[in-house]
Amino acid sequence: MNVRYLNILTFLVIDKFYLLFINRTQVNSITSVTAAPTTSDTKATVKVNGVAVTSGNPSGSIALVVGANTITTIVTAQDGVTTKTYTVTVTRAASSNALLSAIKLTPASTLTHTGTAGSTVTYTTSVSNAVASVTVTATTVDPTATIKVNGVAVASGTASGSITLAVGPNTINTVVTAQNGTTTETYAIIVTRAKSTNAALAKLAISTGTLSPVFATGTYSYSASVSNATASVKVTPTTSDATATVTVNGTAVTSGTASGSIALVVGPNTITTKVTAQDGVTTKTYTISVTRAPSGNDLLSSIKLTPASTLTNTGTVGSTTTYTTSVSNATASVTVTATTIDPNATIKVNGIAVTSGTASGSIALAAGANTINTVVTAQDGVSTRTYSIIVTRAGGPVNNPDQTISVEQTPAISMENDGIMVHQALSPNGDGINDFLVIDGIAAYPENRLTIINRNGALVFEAQGYDNTSKVFDGHSNKTGAMQVPGTYFYALDYSVNGVTKHKTGFIILKY
Repeated sequence: MNVRYLNILTFLVIDKFYLLFINRTQVNSITSVTAAPTTSDTKATVKVNGVAVTSGNPSGSIALVVGANTITTIVTAQDGVTTKTYTVTVTRAASSNALLSAIKLTPASTLTHTGTAGSTVTYTTSVSNAVASVTVTATTVDPTATIKVNGVAVASGTASGSITLAVGPNTINTVVTAQNGTTTETYAIIVTRAKSTNAALAKLAISTGTLSPVFATGTYSYSASVSNATASVKVTPTTSDATATVTVNGTAVTSGTASGSIALVVGPNTITTKVTAQDGVTTKTYTISVTRAPSGNDLLSSIKLTPASTLTNTGTVGSTTTYTTSVSNATASVTVTATTIDPNATIKVNGIAVTSGTASGSIALAAGANTINTVVTAQDGVSTRTYSIIVTRAGGPVNNPDQTISVEQTPAISMENDGIMVHQALSPNGDGINDFLVIDGIAAYPENRLTIINRNGALVFEAQGYDNTSKVFDGHSNKTGAMQVPGTYFYALDYSVNGVTKHKTGFIILKY
């Protein structure tokens, strides 16, 4: 109030603040005031902000905004012409209220107040591992205050954006700034997310065979069957939760990756897959019982007589292969040594069990034809093959014992009277014995063609002018270069004798 106007307006009161010597005040809590002007002349009239007021009485309530507010008092003298204007500027301070009336999380979680340090209020809460994110809804006491949640502005009473939670403690800071831009309060919420307890598998696969029943997360026991040819399998487990760990038969495996090869014995094999959840406590175990079928291999890799005698393959009918040989009258008995390709196969010679690779008991020979049956039973107990040797013992004494026939190291087939003998076995293992297929007498027939096929009928070897030296079959295919698997193969030999082509067939046995 300007003092020189005291002769017209002797006193002006704004609420309880007497403005005789000051022209403004700054208090945010005061939201309105009244003005009570008193004229020097009782005949004068007065208006406050354009509204007539009786001298000495308060005006109506005048609302104050934050910042400067001008209150104008106009006094009109009795003459109706002379006026004096008095102005009071009331500056209302900005709010310093940075408090919240409420704060909550979604999904709902109980907040525990753990203390206040300075302008920071701390809460703690815990959520399950299933809660991967939350939102914060904070409501200010003063609507003019502003909010930031983890640095992002959020309207009072409105949910923040989604806040991702890591496993363990996560601090979410809600900072409230008062209207004055200076006063702040921080509400720190420490949200502890539990470790996962998910120890389930999403997938389980086996490299060979089919799981029964079909895989389901909540099914823990399975079975599968494989052929005897399957000597090992791999298991691929995939966890439902990427934080879980998994072992197969005790060996750690990365989720979604195949385990190492697991050797299979004939019969049932249990494979155990154990999943451990992130919490290190919760586990689930899945088992697969893999049954490997017994071998159906009933073949021999070699068969021989002692004393040595050359065996001539005279053909195979069904599952019986027949050989013939002749011995002198001096040979009153023989033994048979048969070796199986599959060591799990069993042998009986004339009904008596014999170990593979071991000589049978002595078998007496009568003069004339004697049939010796060697029966091989595969591991499966079903597949059998008979090797029948007809030994003809001469009826009289041998005049010259030195003419006894020597035996080949492996069984062979004598081809009529052309001097050709195809050895039935080869074992290219570098020991210098039977390292390649030997055809005795083939050098006398350079115009020859040899083809060899496997059991599936696929051609694995073909040669013109087979000669036991530069052109030989040593177990490698000359079509692909690949070493062939052990087993039985079939050959066809064409050769020319005096301009006449002869065709011979048979089988050979490859082992290493």
